[in-house]
Amino acid sequence: MRPTADTRLKETIAYLRKQVEDMRVKTEWKVECVNNCAQQQIFEGLNINAHKEKELEDEVMMLQEKLEEEQSAHTITEDFLERQLTSLQEKKPFWIKRYEKDMEEKEQELTALQNKRANNLTQLHELSKKCRDMQQVIIEDRTEKERLRIQLEKEQRERDAAIKIQSWWRGTVVRRGLRSPKKSNQAKPKKAKKKKK
Repeated sequence: MRPTADTRLKETIAYLRKQVEDMRVKTEWKVECVNNCAQQQIFEGLNINAHKEKELEDEVMMLQEKLEEEQSAHTITEDFLERQLTSLQEKKPFWIKRYEKDMEEKEQELTALQNKRANNLTQLHELSKKCRDMQQVIIEDRTEKERLRIQLEKEQRERDAAIKIQSWWRGTVVRRGLRSPKKSNQAKPKKAKKKKK
């Protein structure tokens, strides 16, 4: 019985040793796998971090370059604006004088134009008055000429009528023999005297 028990014990010990060995191998394998996985994760993490760090460094460099460009552009712009400001400040008195001179000239031109306009209006009023006076004179002259024409026509008609009456009367006197000899004798010398003149 003992050998059997010893054998069993040995078998059990051998079995347990094998189990322990298997467990140790498995544990070592698991530890190695865990270590490998951890190392792999650490390596990947380091790679990712290195890549991110490189990206961030590149971005920082790009931003620094942009910042330098912006600062350079800002400096150039600031210098340009300062030069422009200085130039404009130097030109300011000239432009103020020019403005004042131009304003004075324009005011003089305006005054001259206003005076000319006033003179033109005065001349226009005078010419209008003369024109009205001339029109009145023309109207009066025409009225007077018309009155004289009517008067002359009336006098001409009266003369024509008187001549007709005289002719008729003379004809009547001659036809009837009513003429006195004294009057005809006296009338002839008067006519002769008039002819001598």
